[in-house]
Amino acid sequence: MKIYSLIILIAVMLFSVVEAADLNSTSKDRHKHFLECYDIDDVDYSEKDGTVIFSRYNGSYSKVAITESGKLFIDDQEIGLNQDEKKLLKEFSRKFRELMVSVEKLELKAKKLGRIGTETGLNAALNVLSRLESEEDLEEIEDEINKKVEQIEEEAEEIEEEAEKIEESAEELDDLHDEIVERIPALRELDWY
Repeated sequence: MKIYSLIILIAVMLFSVVEAADLNSTSKDRHKHFLECYDIDDVDYSEKDGTVIFSRYNGSYSKVAITESGKLFIDDQEIGLNQDEKKLLKEFSRKFRELMVSVEKLELKAKKLGRIGTETGLNAALNVLSRLESEEDLEEIEDEINKKVEQIEEEAEEIEEEAEKIEESAEELDDLHDEIVERIPALRELDWY
């Protein structure tokens, strides 16, 4: 029965690694995936020299760029703004860039945890297979695995807490985005931003 439990544990850890492996996509794909989570499935995000750029190709190409200083460009044309609008855009640009950094850091932590899970699972499988004859060795292996699983679970909880904070930040950013679109007619006129 202990071997069966170990094999189930190994299978669960390997499954979690497969889930984490999805994070190996390119940075552009990760950002696109992040935007897709917010129903912006045909919008790409990039950043250059502190400028946040959203672009969309849907029959025709369109681009919105927001600089660190709060300037707004739509299809490379600067849009005239008052000081309050610039302040909002500056805040949006900062918060969006911070959010993307947080998302990337979280992805790296999840990848690392996935690798640890993979190593633990593979080591456990090899140890079990190499020591099938000895009941004492299996108990020792089970103890080692349980300790490692506890560490993995603790780290997974930390990642989950960070993900919740990121979700809160994303909701705040979404509210700020709505306010910007409401206040700036040029953005309101776009059917995709």
